[in-house]
Amino acid sequence: MRWLKAVGMMMVLSLALAAGAALGPAVSGSAPAKTVRAERFELVDGDGHVRGSLSLTTEGPSLLLWDAKGKPRATLRLTAEGPELVLQDAAGEPRVSLYLRSDKSGSTAIDVEGLEGTVLSLGRGGPGMTFADGQGRTLWQAP
Repeated sequence: MRWLKAVGMMMVLSLALAAGAALGPAVSGSAPAKTVRAERFELVDGDGHVRGSLSLTTEGPSLLLWDAKGKPRATLRLTAEGPELVLQDAAGEPRVSLYLRSDKSGSTAIDVEGLEGTVLSLGRGGPGMTFADGQGRTLWQAP
């Protein structure tokens, strides 16, 4: 029985030494690592709720920010088409989108029904602007 306790103590001591070696620099206050690599980072509040994340999705890198109620409020992503910033309302629904593509850049304002209300763009053919009503019908467009 004594040898079993001795083996158990050796295992505990080995685990403690391994943990100390792994966590030592972070706990001791020595210089931080120059590079941290991961597929996802999460920013959590004092209650452990995720309020932000930086991750790599199938489309590309993505930064998401949530409000205190857990609703998504801002998304910045990089896709094969280019970067896009989406701002969401208090319900978490997209309301404004800014984008940059190889052939144009622009912004879209989206109403509470999810319909595009105002679209501003600038492409190789020049600027464009569209205003739509609450049913998504174009009210005015140039060119």
